[in-house]
Amino acid sequence: MGQKVGTITGFIIIAILTGTVFYLTHLFLKEQDKIAQIQIPVPVAIQKDVEQNQNAINDVQQPTDMPASQPPVDTTAAGDVSSWKTYKNDKYGFEFKSLLGFIPRGLPR
Repeated sequence: MGQKVGTITGFIIIAILTGTVFYLTHLFLKEQDKIAQIQIPVPVAIQKDVEQNQNAINDVQQPTDMPASQPPVDTTAAGDVSSWKTYKNDKYGFEFKSLLGFIPRGLPR
Protein backbone atom coordinates (compact mmCIF):
# COMPACT_ATOMS: atom_id res chain seq x y z
CA MET A 1 0.00 0.00 0.00
CA GLY A 2 2.85 2.43 0.81
CA GLN A 3 4.49 1.81 -2.54
CA LYS A 4 1.21 2.49 -4.32
CA VAL A 5 0.84 5.87 -2.55
CA GLY A 6 4.42 6.77 -3.50
CA THR A 7 3.75 5.95 -7.13
CA ILE A 8 0.61 8.10 -7.19
CA THR A 9 2.49 10.94 -5.50
CA GLY A 10 5.25 10.64 -8.11
CA PHE A 11 2.74 10.85 -10.95
CA ILE A 12 1.11 13.90 -9.37
CA ILE A 13 4.49 15.64 -9.02
CA ILE A 14 5.37 14.84 -12.65
CA ALA A 15 1.97 16.11 -13.80
CA ILE A 16 2.40 19.37 -11.86
CA LEU A 17 5.91 19.88 -13.26
CA THR A 18 4.73 19.16 -16.82
CA GLY A 19 1.81 21.56 -16.47
CA THR A 20 4.12 24.24 -15.09
CA VAL A 21 6.52 23.83 -18.02
CA PHE A 22 3.65 24.07 -20.54
CA TYR A 23 2.23 27.16 -18.81
CA LEU A 24 5.60 28.94 -18.68
CA THR A 25 6.24 28.08 -22.34
CA HIS A 26 2.84 29.55 -23.22
CA LEU A 27 3.66 32.79 -21.37
CA PHE A 28 7.07 33.02 -23.02
CA LEU A 29 5.65 32.60 -26.53
CA LYS A 30 2.90 35.11 -25.78
CA GLU A 31 5.53 37.70 -24.80
CA GLN A 32 7.55 36.92 -27.92
CA ASP A 33 4.50 37.69 -30.06
CA LYS A 34 4.10 41.04 -28.29
CA ILE A 35 7.76 41.87 -28.87
CA ALA A 36 7.49 40.94 -32.56
CA GLN A 37 4.58 43.36 -33.03
CA ILE A 38 6.48 46.36 -31.68
CA GLN A 39 7.26 48.77 -34.48
CA ILE A 40 10.39 50.86 -34.08
CA PRO A 41 10.00 54.26 -35.72
CA VAL A 42 12.50 55.09 -38.45
CA PRO A 43 14.13 58.53 -38.14
CA VAL A 44 12.70 61.05 -40.61
CA ALA A 45 16.03 61.69 -42.36
CA ILE A 46 16.55 57.99 -43.06
CA GLN A 47 12.94 57.60 -44.21
CA LYS A 48 13.41 60.47 -46.71
CA ASP A 49 16.60 58.86 -48.05
CA VAL A 50 14.81 55.56 -48.48
CA GLU A 51 11.96 57.23 -50.36
CA GLN A 52 14.35 59.16 -52.63
CA ASN A 53 16.31 56.02 -53.43
CA GLN A 54 13.11 54.11 -54.15
CA ASN A 55 11.94 56.91 -56.46
CA ALA A 56 15.31 56.90 -58.25
CA ILE A 57 15.08 53.15 -58.75
CA ASN A 58 11.55 53.46 -60.11
CA ASP A 59 12.61 56.26 -62.50
CA VAL A 60 15.33 54.18 -64.15
CA GLN A 61 14.18 52.95 -67.53
CA GLN A 62 15.73 50.46 -69.87
CA PRO A 63 17.28 52.12 -72.93
CA THR A 64 15.05 51.82 -75.98
CA ASP A 65 17.73 52.66 -78.54
CA MET A 66 19.71 49.43 -78.20
CA PRO A 67 21.47 48.53 -81.47
CA ALA A 68 20.31 45.40 -83.22
CA SER A 69 22.66 42.47 -82.81
CA GLN A 70 24.91 41.87 -85.77
CA PRO A 71 25.09 38.45 -87.40
CA PRO A 72 28.45 36.71 -86.98
CA VAL A 73 30.99 37.50 -89.63
CA ASP A 74 32.39 34.56 -91.61
CA THR A 75 36.13 35.23 -91.59
CA THR A 76 37.08 31.93 -93.24
CA ALA A 77 35.63 32.95 -96.62
CA ALA A 78 37.86 36.01 -96.82
CA GLY A 79 41.16 34.58 -95.62
CA ASP A 80 43.47 31.59 -95.59
CA VAL A 81 43.06 29.30 -92.58
CA SER A 82 45.70 26.73 -93.53
CA SER A 83 48.09 28.03 -90.86
CA TRP A 84 45.53 27.82 -88.12
CA LYS A 85 45.88 25.19 -85.39
CA THR A 86 42.93 22.83 -84.79
CA TYR A 87 42.11 21.89 -81.22
CA LYS A 88 39.86 18.87 -80.76
CA ASN A 89 38.45 17.52 -77.52
CA ASP A 90 36.91 14.06 -77.93
CA LYS A 91 35.79 13.85 -74.31
CA TYR A 92 33.45 16.85 -74.61
CA GLY A 93 32.87 16.53 -78.37
CA PHE A 94 34.03 19.87 -79.76
CA GLU A 95 36.80 21.32 -81.84
CA PHE A 96 37.91 24.77 -82.93
CA LYS A 97 40.63 26.40 -84.97
CA SER A 98 42.84 29.18 -83.72
CA LEU A 99 45.42 31.32 -85.44
CA LEU A 100 48.99 30.61 -84.31
CA GLY A 101 50.61 33.68 -82.79
CA PHE A 102 47.35 35.63 -82.75
CA ILE A 103 47.33 38.42 -80.19
CA PRO A 104 44.10 40.44 -79.88
CA ARG A 105 44.38 44.19 -80.24
CA GLY A 106 44.82 46.08 -77.00
CA LEU A 107 46.66 43.30 -75.18
CA PRO A 108 50.37 43.60 -74.38
CA ARG A 109 52.70 41.44 -76.46
